[in-house]
Amino acid sequence: MSANQMALHTTEGCFNSATQPRGKPAPSNNCTIPAGCAVGETSDNSYGKGFKDAGGGVYATRFEKDEYVQPPTYLIFFFLTIHFRIS
Repeated sequence: MSANQMALHTTEGCFNSATQPRGKPAPSNNCTIPAGCAVGETSDNSYGKGFKDAGGGVYATRFEKDEYVQPPTYLIFFFLTIHFRIS
């Protein structure tokens, strides 16, 4: 595997219409199919040996539904443990 990807799986009617931050097309924009709507991440420390060597980390998904912003938005983040303190 040369890149990591994350996918969001939802109920019918949810689509990803945004461009990925790194400007690459999303593998799928339909979040209701079995594969979900996926976004790619090319950092070698976001998965596998690079992730392990960096000490691991945390993935988080933020979902916002706002009456003024349609459709709802979601963001997927990953944070390496070197960027926060674990107590």
